[in-house]
Amino acid sequence: MAIVSTGATSIWMTASRSGLAAFALMLMVISFGHLRRPSRLDLPALMAIGILQLTIFFLFCHFAVQFVPAGHTAILSNAAIIWVVPLAAISRHREPIGRWFAAALTLVGVAIVIEPWSISPADVSTVWGYASLLAAAFAWACTIIVTKAYPPKLQVIELLPWAFGLSAALLVILALVLEPSGGIPLAALPLAVFNGFVVAPFGTCCIIELSRRLTPTAAAICFMIIPVVGILISTLMLNEAISLGLIIGGAMIVVGAAFTSFR
Repeated sequence: MAIVSTGATSIWMTASRSGLAAFALMLMVISFGHLRRPSRLDLPALMAIGILQLTIFFLFCHFAVQFVPAGHTAILSNAAIIWVVPLAAISRHREPIGRWFAAALTLVGVAIVIEPWSISPADVSTVWGYASLLAAAFAWACTIIVTKAYPPKLQVIELLPWAFGLSAALLVILALVLEPSGGIPLAALPLAVFNGFVVAPFGTCCIIELSRRLTPTAAAICFMIIPVVGILISTLMLNEAISLGLIIGGAMIVVGAAFTSFR
């Protein structure tokens, strides 16, 4: 049974995140008078966000962080660009040449940070950790592609309560099956409440809206700024060392994100 540093089990922690976010967003849209039921046109985006991004993505991340440094987890889990580029190419989505260069620069930066050549195949737990992060990035990439190809009729703020509710229902079922003796201790409640009421609803709303407004490749590249901030936080709070590769790779990611404005 997976235990995170707060003492909370990973699936229950993820379920609380989705459940609290669904509750907070539902209260918000009701207070604004914007509560709407999803229609058939909203279903592709609802399923992609609720299942792929809010459930599968965070499940893989919670599993991987047990075996992979927090800084690396932040980089690779957000590296949807790894999958968005080939998916966009397959779907024949046209991108300016500057963005393909930005994508290549970002991918090189990710590789320098992760150093996949230094991972020993004999270290099974680490290999599974990195594989989980690649799976998480793939789930996010698919969400970007689906929401761009099938934009919902509802506004993002109107769709998210239903997406978080779907995610919470799935996660509670998984938690009951996989973590029957798990839960969230009192010491972890402040983190769970902050994550569920603040980080999850507002952060996800911004991310989904950005995905809709930008092309898939541009959105995926811009999202790489998130792990750069994550590395800084993990360094300050968890005392993780900053290597030369981390500095060079992080700089390449930032420059790659800047190149997304080129057309």
